[in-house]
Amino acid sequence: MLLVLAACEGSFDGVFPEPRTYRFEFFATREECQAAQPPGFHINCSQTIEFRPDGRAFVTLTDIINPATYGIRGRRVRVEPDGPGDFAGTLELELSEDEALLTDVDTGKVWVRDGPEGG
Repeated sequence: MLLVLAACEGSFDGVFPEPRTYRFEFFATREECQAAQPPGFHINCSQTIEFRPDGRAFVTLTDIINPATYGIRGRRVRVEPDGPGDFAGTLELELSEDEALLTDVDTGKVWVRDGPEGG
């Protein structure tokens, strides 16, 4: 679970050594999400960021999977859009010590890691 870190302290050159996904849930339970669905329309129950070991990421905020790139410096993860879509701007995220959580440093939004490590 160690991060691959770059030698240069000022750059965001590190990457996660294995694929991983973090999720932000809009609802406490799947049932709450289903109950909130308007008739004839579907809303997302969560948003996701999928990280790959090659520095690519995929950000899903709505129904669009947005290509992105990312880099890591220390406990900071920077995600930048890499093409058209509904993800614009740069995400600056802080990685928890156990790597189970990513917190958006601007909004405080907390993303939880999928799988046994994060829930």
